[in-house]
Amino acid sequence: MFGGELLAIDGSKLAAVNSREANYNQKKLRERLGEIDAQIGAYLKALEEADAQEAQCPEPLSREQLQEKITQLQERKDWYEGLEVELQGSEEKQISLSDPEARRMHTTPGSVVGYNAQVAVDAKNKLIAAEEVTNEGTDVRQLASVAEQAKENLQIQQAEVLADTGYYNAAEVSRCLEQGLTPYVPKADTSANTAQGLYGKSRFRYDAPKDVYVCPAGQELTYRFEAYELGRGDSLLPASNCKRCALRRACTRNQANRTITREENEHLMEAMAQRVKAQPQKMKLRKQLCEHPFGTIKRWFGYTHFLLKGLEKVRAEWSLITLVYNLKRVLNLVSFEKLMAAVN
Repeated sequence: MFGGELLAIDGSKLAAVNSREANYNQKKLRERLGEIDAQIGAYLKALEEADAQEAQCPEPLSREQLQEKITQLQERKDWYEGLEVELQGSEEKQISLSDPEARRMHTTPGSVVGYNAQVAVDAKNKLIAAEEVTNEGTDVRQLASVAEQAKENLQIQQAEVLADTGYYNAAEVSRCLEQGLTPYVPKADTSANTAQGLYGKSRFRYDAPKDVYVCPAGQELTYRFEAYELGRGDSLLPASNCKRCALRRACTRNQANRTITREENEHLMEAMAQRVKAQPQKMKLRKQLCEHPFGTIKRWFGYTHFLLKGLEKVRAEWSLITLVYNLKRVLNLVSFEKLMAAVN
């Protein structure tokens, strides 16, 4: 039932047993504390006005009622401040109250407090070869682990792996290649320069024999030094004649010369870009493969949120759901009688 030659990996954000109101980050806590301070200030002002007008007209709220509201707001403020202290003392950037391991994640549209459910789909019959759940909000670190799990489950030595731009990560691509898994992941142009209408990195040509980049004006950017950022080593190649370049306004707005960064695994990414460019049909196939199980699970099963709390239990729940999908898929392909005959 499994081909074991081509795999498509994708993820989907599913809601946890935790509403967005019961999820807090630093910004949200600061906003809530600001709102409470404003409300307390308004009630204190109302108390002062009540003292001044006590003999002239009846109060909308009595002094006792106003004081009670201030006390309630102060208790709420103390609670928010306690959450803020807890958040600052941990490595996490947010706190979920109902399910402590659930995280707020961006979706289209809006956002959801939940988990990131991953699958690796085998191309032969659109069966799920591997599944995983994480509470990381992006897919950027999920490619290798899901692909390796699929390789182990299928007992294969090599395969091609398709994924979308959200999985683009040099370290993950390197891990896949080390395991005999050939990734196809297109690169999104996230260059800040491109967003500003300037020349992005794609406009600079890399000359491998000379280890230099050639800019649109034909000047060479040579290696100067290395820097380590976000756990990776990058070679920095600054230009030397930017100030006299006729294309400077289209290239950079910095006072210093234009600098190009080259990651230590960038040759692997360049080779992958060539694979993607040479076989664009595989990117179209990826959508067909990944949408089939997620469409069946979400639309046909009506399964759009997890029922259990905690990452360990949610992973078991997702494992059962993907197993149900595979059973349903196999029954559609071979019939119940043939399936039972094969089992026996």
